Amino acid sequence: MKRILVLFAKDWDRLEFSRPEYRGRYEFIHEGFDLFSFPGNARLLSFDVFAYINRLAQRFRRERIDGIVSNNEQFGAVIAAVLAEKLGLPGNDPRAVITAQHKSESAWTDTIIEMRNRGANGSDEDMEQIIHYLATNYGPPSAATKVNVNTAVAADLVAGLALSPAQADAVVAYRAKNGKFADLAGLKQVAGVDAAKIDAVKDRIEF
Repeated sequence: MKRILVLFAKDWDRLEFSRPEYRGRYEFIHEGFDLFSFPGNARLLSFDVFAYINRLAQRFRRERIDGIVSNNEQFGAVIAAVLAEKLGLPGNDPRAVITAQHKSESAWTDTIIEMRNRGANGSDEDMEQIIHYLATNYGPPSAATKVNVNTAVAADLVAGLALSPAQADAVVAYRAKNGKFADLAGLKQVAGVDAAKIDAVKDRIEF
């Protein structure tokens, strides 16, 4: 029987996974709080994602699981990807997921409105606090933010310069082998990095 960890399940997830055709084939283990109703969603304001991931990683190194899924497009997707990587399970590249999740305050507002339309409860003040938190911590990188390509880790290159995870890894590997970059021309020498992409974000690059 396959054991599947389900993060931040919604009511319809639990309903789907309880269908008879899954019995005897899958065991679904649910973790995470309710992101769609108050006061559960207010926990986002003090949620320590790193402690949460580490706790799950410790638990499921002892308890076998075969996969991790989440129907939550923000926190669930990121946490599932990171946890799968920690446990050596199939999953998306966390850096790609994080890059895809950056939203403006307006976009986060739309997400919260959708949550309310689906039944999330909470005062306008509660929702405003959640939107502010999400936009501050999970908003798009500022256009004015500079990325030092000689010190940045791959995740910073993905988030700050919109490089693909593979391109970011190539930049870090090239730098480790050949030393620091002196200019844009040197950066463009990295195999697999699109020179046009570098030119497009050159105002955000520093050495």
